[in-house]
Amino acid sequence: QGISEEALRLSLENHIILFDLIKYIIVSLCIIPLIVITVKIKQVDAVFITCLTFLSVTVSQRNGGMPVLQFATNRVLSTLIGVGVSLFVNSYLFNIRKCNKNVLFVSTLERNFLSEKEELDPYVKYKLNDLNDAEIPLVFATTKSAVSFDYIFKGVNVNTPMILMNGAAKYNLNTKEYDKVYHIHSLTRQFIDKCLTENDMNAFIYTINDHTLHAYHNLLKNEGEIAYYNHRKKRNNYGFVRALLPSDLKATLYTIIDTKEKIEKFKNMIENSSYKNDVNIAERIYSKNDNEEYHILRISSSMTNKLNSINSIYENGSYKHLIVCASGRSDLDLIKRADLSICLSSSPEYVKEKCDVIINGDSTNLVRLINKIYHSNNVDKLIEEMKKSS
Repeated sequence: QGISEEALRLSLENHIILFDLIKYIIVSLCIIPLIVITVKIKQVDAVFITCLTFLSVTVSQRNGGMPVLQFATNRVLSTLIGVGVSLFVNSYLFNIRKCNKNVLFVSTLERNFLSEKEELDPYVKYKLNDLNDAEIPLVFATTKSAVSFDYIFKGVNVNTPMILMNGAAKYNLNTKEYDKVYHIHSLTRQFIDKCLTENDMNAFIYTINDHTLHAYHNLLKNEGEIAYYNHRKKRNNYGFVRALLPSDLKATLYTIIDTKEKIEKFKNMIENSSYKNDVNIAERIYSKNDNEEYHILRISSSMTNKLNSINSIYENGSYKHLIVCASGRSDLDLIKRADLSICLSSSPEYVKEKCDVIINGDSTNLVRLINKIYHSNNVDKLIEEMKKSS
């Protein structure tokens, strides 16, 4: 009774603060297993609603001083009813939502969708799953091989084939099988091997046998080759074989990394030979340091190009429009073929000069535009409007 009113008030406030602190610590600790369990059962999209429901039950004020048991029961029932209504509405809207399945979308992975770490943005993964659930005909074209896709598209459902190694192969990610592979002619291969020997150069020779990719190579001779090897080997998904390519296996792609001078000399030997029309050759800078500049040269069959593969897919489907999201020189033929061509503002100037639409931003803006076109009520009108406004 000797405690003053002010002291009593301060004591109560301190106890309330301590109680709230303990309460929030307990709630924070309890929410951790909820997140872990939701992720473990592969229901990542449900993490937010799970945490929201838990917090609304544990830390929100009870309506009008409602008893704890009654309040908890009310919250559980209202959540279940809300989820049920949402599932019904989403399913109903999904069934009536316009989907332009007669439009074939083609996009490169590099520069358009992949980050510098060669990953897909989480939001992009979410939207790709949404689009694939709506059965969008979206084909990805890339310089990469199939072994890269296990980590790039982890958690993403892909329904359409992919164009690999700049068109050297067509791959089905769901079945893990190659639908089509273009091989280098055996005589052409013999000539390339001869040129490599004469110039004392190495090559990573890619071959696809029984739906499995291997890369045969000799002893690595320079820093560029070692960097290329280590970058791919660190993910433990490349079948590198240090040996000559067996004569009974067909070569799909030669990847040669060496100094600029040696690459140029080798390239000239191919281009000045009678085999020049049997191959496609692509060259670019691979790496540059204070001591040396390394170039990478890729040699594949003359049948290897994105346009051939896309035309095959387009002709075998009942498509009316081709929309291309471009990013590099190998896309220029696709841009000419497209009814609408799109690129990011970060694309090279020679790509932006040819494209109908240039998008500011990154892959999130690109996937939003693809979503807009696919679900457009009048896709013909939208395409014309986009071309006129460019």
